[in-house]
Amino acid sequence: MRVNRWLTLWAALAILPILNAVHIMLTYSTNSPYIEEWFDSALTAIAVHDGTLTLGQLLTPVYEHPHLFTKLMVALHTPLTRYNLQFDMLLSLLMNGLILASVLWLVWRQDRRLALWLALPLSALIFTPKQAINWLVGFQNNYFAFTLCVVAVLLIIQVTAIGWRPLLLAAFIGVLGSIGLGAAPMFWLPPVITLWLRGYRRWQHYAVWFVISTIMIVRFVVSTRPGSPPSLNQLGLIAHFTVAFLSAPLAPVMHLIAGTPVGILGLLMFAFNALLLRRRPEWLASWAGLAAFSVLSAFMTAYARWIFFDGVSAFPLNARYVTNGVPFWVALLVVSASNLLLWRQPSVRWLYRLNALAGIGLSAVFLASLVLVRLPDYMARRACLRELPVTRDLNCAKDLAAGRSNLLPVLVRADQLAVRRLSIFAQEPPVVPRFGEVAVPLQFIGDGWPSGRSPETRFTTWEINGERHNVLLQQPPAMQDWTVWFQHITAPAYLAASLYVAPGEQPSEGVTFRIYGQLWLQERKLLFEQHFDPRTQREPVPIRVSLAPFMNQRNLLMIILETETSDASYNDRAMWIEPRFVLELSEEAARAPYYPPH
Repeated sequence: MRVNRWLTLWAALAILPILNAVHIMLTYSTNSPYIEEWFDSALTAIAVHDGTLTLGQLLTPVYEHPHLFTKLMVALHTPLTRYNLQFDMLLSLLMNGLILASVLWLVWRQDRRLALWLALPLSALIFTPKQAINWLVGFQNNYFAFTLCVVAVLLIIQVTAIGWRPLLLAAFIGVLGSIGLGAAPMFWLPPVITLWLRGYRRWQHYAVWFVISTIMIVRFVVSTRPGSPPSLNQLGLIAHFTVAFLSAPLAPVMHLIAGTPVGILGLLMFAFNALLLRRRPEWLASWAGLAAFSVLSAFMTAYARWIFFDGVSAFPLNARYVTNGVPFWVALLVVSASNLLLWRQPSVRWLYRLNALAGIGLSAVFLASLVLVRLPDYMARRACLRELPVTRDLNCAKDLAAGRSNLLPVLVRADQLAVRRLSIFAQEPPVVPRFGEVAVPLQFIGDGWPSGRSPETRFTTWEINGERHNVLLQQPPAMQDWTVWFQHITAPAYLAASLYVAPGEQPSEGVTFRIYGQLWLQERKLLFEQHFDPRTQREPVPIRVSLAPFMNQRNLLMIILETETSDASYNDRAMWIEPRFVLELSEEAARAPYYPPH
């Protein structure tokens, strides 16, 4: 009785990692959309407000995933919360809690003592702060929805009697997950392992599962960007990415050298534990399926990264991938701990004792992660976002990924949300909703990086005819890139600036200014070209370049500013004065109410 009481107190400590996650969310979260969120939940909120939300918009994929779950949640809570993203973040934590409860229930059905012993380390793993970025970005709750759907399928197969009803119920959840979340193979391939180990032997069961899964997987493949088959070397990169991906919950962030052996060790340990547990296949069933889900997630992510980026670099250890790597270590910990109950087996007793050390070691690592994980300085970022209109801190804007998120609504729609966000980041004084033009400085639209030849390209200030201006200074020949998102621009959009070349000591033949636009994976288009001769021109030349060729596009747009001279020896100082994007807002759009409120 005394042991049970202390064991119960130990299990009660599992609440601590949950409270820590809630603390992180409440302390560091910012009610500002991030990256894909502008083209996912933010547009859903706008459509709800305008009364134009359609099923087609809900099913429109972002990065080949429809994110239907997130969009539905946004559609339901926007009228009540005024599009408060913290509600989406709380949903992430709620799904994390459901995942933990489901896992502990499965362990409880195996052995109650084991569930009590593992409650704390499992909670520490599932609520590891390494995945805090996924708690602090609303649409990232798709990661948790993926895992929760798979756990639900495995739970149904494991805890119900073998038969058609649980099989069809599991298939129904798989269909919902495939349609709502994408990545269909994750919902259909891992459960096959669980079905077999659970005791499903009738070929009719597998025939039905195969037919439904084939339909869903084919649907997924057809809607996915195709790629040519990888070469042998590229398969090696994909395999390396997959192994490192699994190590994300334990390895140092972005440390590929440390992550690779951790992933290999984890795979070897799971194979060893699965072999030891072969005498109890019903204990192994769910955990083998859960581990297979993580491995398949890693492989599919690696394959997609290879298609899009032709390489893996350090991406597998990205903090947002931790969530899909966690189920593998959950399965390994439970299988390892399950073997502890069988350590008295004759002839191989030493193997089970060795495995006991592995289980204890894993538990210690997961518990240590609660106090040893170093979070990014989210608090500083929150302060940066709040104070940016006053500080005009370009480094701060870059750290916030402003080029990919916070400023993008100006290029998304000329409506309520666009006006609201634009008023935060526009030129001083801050823009308020009104009829007319609204501009956003180009230096806030993206980090920008030199492309090709570029002796000098930098933002600075310059005095021209007695007035100081913010300028992008280039020493020709030079080229600078910005990558921005475009999606269904509904108002006329322009790239505006003034051209100027400072007169030098030697008479220069002048500089040619060019502006290119290029949608991702499409041909580059020359949008503008003009020559500036400082021998005859003394005043800046204002320009206004239409972005009409990219209207109503859903793609990445690269804006390229180039300067070129016939003789680089003149050391010309070419300037783009106040480069900015401009939207012409309609009076109706400017006067409409908007989300979120001031």
